[in-house]
Amino acid sequence: MPDNDNALAWEKYWRELPAGDGEALWDVDPRHGVLHHLPWFAEHFDPELPVADVGCGSGRQTEALAEHFRRVYGFEVSEAALAAARRAHPASNVDYRVLDLCDPAAVAACHAELGDLNLYVRTVLHQLPVEQRPAAAGNLTALLGERGLAFVVELAPGAADVFASWPREQRSKLDDLHEAGLVPARLEDGELERLLTAAGLEIVQSAEFRGHSTETGSDGAVLEVPMRRVLVRPAS
Repeated sequence: MPDNDNALAWEKYWRELPAGDGEALWDVDPRHGVLHHLPWFAEHFDPELPVADVGCGSGRQTEALAEHFRRVYGFEVSEAALAAARRAHPASNVDYRVLDLCDPAAVAACHAELGDLNLYVRTVLHQLPVEQRPAAAGNLTALLGERGLAFVVELAPGAADVFASWPREQRSKLDDLHEAGLVPARLEDGELERLLTAAGLEIVQSAEFRGHSTETGSDGAVLEVPMRRVLVRPAS
């Protein structure tokens, strides 16, 4: 496992999280995740390239991707998460691998082995320390190579206010993140697009939407947060 503070925090989080789908805040039913997003990116992806789910977590979305693409990889910084993914979502055309998006040598080795990739990246960048985000965006570019495209989903700036105002009468799945040393961090307005373009990527499309979480209030209401989706390709 990569040995840095962020990776260790994620290992702690996944090691202590109860087993089963839906335990993580973002581990939604694929109907509200990748299958909802699919019409926004599937037709743009080169069908000859594998698809990598970057920050695959439990593998729930990865397995759903595998129903639509021939070869899928699940990349994750946490060994505990990958172990859970292999147990719960062992699709025959999925290969789960450790990859630290902030490690350029590991990313270069991955691209050298696998070649150009299409990427599905959901709520990864905002969890990184601010100073590591540019390098991570650059490493996404490295994984794409010349032919890949990336579909990136992130929290919109308003998500922080939604989290802050969520009633805390009972234990929240946000508490699991805080206790592992992981705090959902704000991406400033336009920061996602700036990070990606500075990394040598061209924006094909972008938009804001409301995303589901797995958190529900005492009244049964689902916590929804504002999110941004961006489809990017290597700049010509």
